Amino acid sequence: MATPVTKQHILNCQFSNWYSLFRALTPRARVIKPIPTSILKYLNEDGIYLKDVPNTIEDITDRENEDGREDGEVEGEEEDTQVSSYYPEKSTIQLIERIISDLDGAVVPKLNWSSPKDALWIMPTGTMKCTSAEDVLLILKSSDFVTHDLDYAFDDCINEGNQEASATNQSFPPGFSHELILKEWFPIHPSTEFRCFVKGKKLVAVCQRDDNYYDFLEHEMKKILPILQDLTFKLSEFPDANFVFDAYVQKNRAWLIDINPFFARTDGLLFSWEEIFTMDHKENSPEVRLIPKGAMPSSGGANFYTNRVPFDLVAASQGENLLEFAEKMQSLTSESTKDEA
Repeated sequence: MATPVTKQHILNCQFSNWYSLFRALTPRARVIKPIPTSILKYLNEDGIYLKDVPNTIEDITDRENEDGREDGEVEGEEEDTQVSSYYPEKSTIQLIERIISDLDGAVVPKLNWSSPKDALWIMPTGTMKCTSAEDVLLILKSSDFVTHDLDYAFDDCINEGNQEASATNQSFPPGFSHELILKEWFPIHPSTEFRCFVKGKKLVAVCQRDDNYYDFLEHEMKKILPILQDLTFKLSEFPDANFVFDAYVQKNRAWLIDINPFFARTDGLLFSWEEIFTMDHKENSPEVRLIPKGAMPSSGGANFYTNRVPFDLVAASQGENLLEFAEKMQSLTSESTKDEA
């Protein structure tokens, strides 16, 4: 039976709320909270815009760990009085560039809950690796998942004390603010990424995240499963008894990558939520599902085809850097507007 999900359950899964608890278990990250208003305006604007930003980064006063903020949390910068209606001001760009530099030159961005993994089509590397503020802003703006965080994060939640969920429950709780997270990037082999389902604080189900068959996994799961169970135990401080977490197993340790609500809107991957809701914990034996031998191989991100743009837009970006691509698209848009007129 499905457990009702409240706004508090959703809030417990936003990055800044659990990162402070499990900092030692997850890759390094910085949180810009609240997210600067100019970034919110940029993400909500129609169209894709980029702006040439100087390569030199001016010094920005390090204000981390002041005013009671957690390590890794960065207060949003004050905005300049003259701000473009569609692109963040210089101080915000510099803040993002500085954090990227602090995290060894490459980051993976996300908002409170979602990473823009549906927008890989716009990145020259085909990954979420961002090495500049331009990369960060462009992939965020191109993502439907990020739009969900901005506008629909609390859909289908029940109100406290009310057992009926609302399909459009978008009043933000008191004190809520959107946040921009920049996580340390490092190469991950998709074969050992797993989604783990926790029910009553116990690990009840595990499945691989990548949709390709790996012949070594069935044998290696005898070693991997205890590592994931140990990580589950270390997550016992998480305030909810039921939740979903993503982990990356590297050698003999598991990295916590993300925490998601125990909620049908979270992708069950190789499990249906009807199965998950009825699962009971069996001591030392969570159900494990892997892609079977002979399964159709992945076509490289096919899960997000519905989030992609028309082929001619993708084709227009080939062999160009992001600024060249943006300039071409603005030119094409202008020509299209003239033709319609």
